[in-house]
Amino acid sequence: AMFIIAMIGAATALFAATIGIAQNDIKKVLAYSTIPQLGYMFLACGVGAFVAAIFHVMMHAFFKAQLFLGSGSVITGLHHEQDMRRMGGLRKYMPITWLTMCAGWLAICGVPIFAGFFSKDQILWKTFIGAVTALLTAVYMTRLMVMTFWGTERFREHHVGQTVSSHHNEHETNESQIDNLRHAHEPRESPLSMTVPLIVLAVLSTIGGLVGVPYAISSLAGGHPENYFEKTLLPAVSAVPGNETAERATQSEPIWLSPKPEPVDGRPAVAPVGEAPNSGAETPSPQEISQERIFALIS
Repeated sequence: AMFIIAMIGAATALFAATIGIAQNDIKKVLAYSTIPQLGYMFLACGVGAFVAAIFHVMMHAFFKAQLFLGSGSVITGLHHEQDMRRMGGLRKYMPITWLTMCAGWLAICGVPIFAGFFSKDQILWKTFIGAVTALLTAVYMTRLMVMTFWGTERFREHHVGQTVSSHHNEHETNESQIDNLRHAHEPRESPLSMTVPLIVLAVLSTIGGLVGVPYAISSLAGGHPENYFEKTLLPAVSAVPGNETAERATQSEPIWLSPKPEPVDGRPAVAPVGEAPNSGAETPSPQEISQERIFALIS
């Protein structure tokens, strides 16, 4: 059953990523980019990496909310235009939207220090099947950013052409009127009610992953090497084959707030409250640490 879940997750991620590459609507690209991330989560669950799956849920909430709000800001600034083929060069007109969306873009691509890097790295460490999808994600998200914020400014000519053609039979449009039409459709930055949430989500997309830094990476900086996110979830994660961390946690002796109940009819009376003092992830071996560091560098 776990293998089937993993395969469904991998197939979902790959199939939806190929669809996202072919989209020209900015919101459709982001909508299809959500499906591969859900596939990642199912893939992680299928290989027993429940903590990594839940961690990716939280990181995905940060950068995907940022990207969707950023796309809404772009659409508003372009007078409700959603086709990326009619955008381009918006970074100088919408600098806050551009900078904040860069944070979400780098996070979903899994660039180091950004939120998506730590969650994707933990999933790919368990199974390398999702590597192709990770590459496709970087491709279509980079395409979205380039078509929207870089390149030739294509938004003016489209609106001018539409207006001129609609008035062609009524009267002749002179050059001054065309210039006025171009300025009338000048992109504008969104108000504070939209840019402030973008900034907050951009910060979370940048540093949010630090709550779940793997030991192999956190140990490089010294200090306390524990993965706090993993430690928090351990009591709620079921022990399954391949999930050694949860198995060790569930095998530990619990702390009793009242006198320990005696066995009844030879069967243990289980009513644990609290957490065992030594439950948690054991320190990985030097070989595991070296392997994960190498993999993190490659990914």
